[in-house]
Amino acid sequence: MINTVLGNYYVKNVLLSEKVSTKARKEVIDKIEKASGGRQIYQGYKNGAIRFKPKTKEDKIDGVNISIIWDRAGLTLSDIISVGAREAKSSKFPTYKVSDGTEDFYIIFAGGLHGNKGLSRELELAAETKAALNKNEKNLLLKALEEAGAFGDDDQPIDATQIPGKALPRPLSLNLSDVGPQIADLIIELESGKNVYVSLKIKSGTTFSSNGIGDTFKMVGDKVTFNPTGKFSEAVLALGVDPQLVVDGLNDYKDKVHTGERHVVTDPPNTDPIKIAQYIRSGFGYGYWYVMETKKDVYKIKDFTTKQKVEDFVKTAEVVGIKYPYYIDDMKSNKRCDVLIKASGDMGDMLIEAQIRNTQGGLVPQKMNLDIKKSSIVS
Repeated sequence: MINTVLGNYYVKNVLLSEKVSTKARKEVIDKIEKASGGRQIYQGYKNGAIRFKPKTKEDKIDGVNISIIWDRAGLTLSDIISVGAREAKSSKFPTYKVSDGTEDFYIIFAGGLHGNKGLSRELELAAETKAALNKNEKNLLLKALEEAGAFGDDDQPIDATQIPGKALPRPLSLNLSDVGPQIADLIIELESGKNVYVSLKIKSGTTFSSNGIGDTFKMVGDKVTFNPTGKFSEAVLALGVDPQLVVDGLNDYKDKVHTGERHVVTDPPNTDPIKIAQYIRSGFGYGYWYVMETKKDVYKIKDFTTKQKVEDFVKTAEVVGIKYPYYIDDMKSNKRCDVLIKASGDMGDMLIEAQIRNTQGGLVPQKMNLDIKKSSIVS
């Protein structure tokens, strides 16, 4: 026989509470779907978490600024729970704990860009930092930035804005530009009202500049050719690259003609070291803190807040080798032109590779990426 007192309590309190929670949950679902512009669709409620999935493959969560979703939905992020943690609600994706001011909700975005690996580490780091500040705490990243001097002696962080999923091209030039607000993955607001712009990198993310090179190389008829007046022709020539060796190698690759040898030049003539250093500096830009996570929660931080600091970081640069496209057989061939550069500055020597390539699997080069191969800033 059911105890009447306990039964009444259950009906009046537990069921009523569940009814209110269900209503609040439906409101949160509606808010998030609207805040994402309809790109995140309610998938179900399981293990105490509200689950969403992308409407299409193009709507994966890395393409949505999660902090904007919370702001638009009127929700406060209080924690981000990694896969495997005790409070995690998913074995595949991070769990977001948010509040509407009255109740807490657990949110999971399935089908993220990195599948079972969850969101990119940069995105996760930014979310963890914002969640820590929402609880008036400092995570290890904030403590590392404080130790590096990012906040000043009498200033403290009070809020953070996450800017995930946006890659800003930084065109190489002979001039340094303030790029902090444009490239930041995380913007930290201080008590004084100042903003600290942070560029987050993981150890595998060593590309610091990606540039479209336009019509520097193009097809004329059925042959790849070099355009001396193209968008990046000056930069290609400053690196000491022989355009004829590039187009010859690419045309050999296309026609499957034996190049004869792998074209590697270890002492290229006609380089312009002054311009090379300027191009590398412009690839970094200034106005932010460069944070490299060398392993989980271990950081190397470089102050790039001023033009002078970047100039000190890259004082000189010289090309030490160039690998040209070639074709020997289907197993021994290459469509890239890689230029290895030794740069020197206040953190010692580092090796940078300029990769002139087609990143879409095509033949004609349409990108020049600058990638750190070896440096004290990443190891």
